[in-house]
Amino acid sequence: YSLFHFTESIAGFSKGQMVLLYATMNLIDVVVQVFFYRGFQNLQHEVRKGDFDFALTKPVNPIALVAFRYVDLMDIVTVPFSLGILILGISLIGGVTFVNVVLYILLTINGLAVVLGLCLIFGGLTFYTTQMENIWMFYRYGMQMARFPVDIYSGFFRFIFTFILLKYDI
Repeated sequence: YSLFHFTESIAGFSKGQMVLLYATMNLIDVVVQVFFYRGFQNLQHEVRKGDFDFALTKPVNPIALVAFRYVDLMDIVTVPFSLGILILGISLIGGVTFVNVVLYILLTINGLAVVLGLCLIFGGLTFYTTQMENIWMFYRYGMQMARFPVDIYSGFFRFIFTFILLKYDI
């Protein structure tokens, strides 16, 4: 937000667009942190100890059980702040219609589905590797970088994001 004291746009994005993009990615990240992330991150520990076998015997979908087993209540505190930034971004853009709101909600749900898919992929890798901590940290750093549009990165990083990560949905 402070960068816009010196310029009107960054890589063609206005202040409202940047705030809205940041708020959306932050909201998706917070929802994933609260509900999915801890369960999938702790999956490897449960597999190594043998506790995951008990989850498979329960009459509940094991994916849902893994995803929602550990809810991180500390991250719920950040949800109002994320919503506040989202409202600020919407107010800075202005001219929001009902169709825009519906499309925004659908695309945000799509973003949540993509991130849940990544968590499922990394959770599946748990059964084939002995160490997953680095992959989860790579995911966390990728989510931090995804809060900004790809256009602000230059050279090598822009190529990696555009043609490797985005093309192959890594």
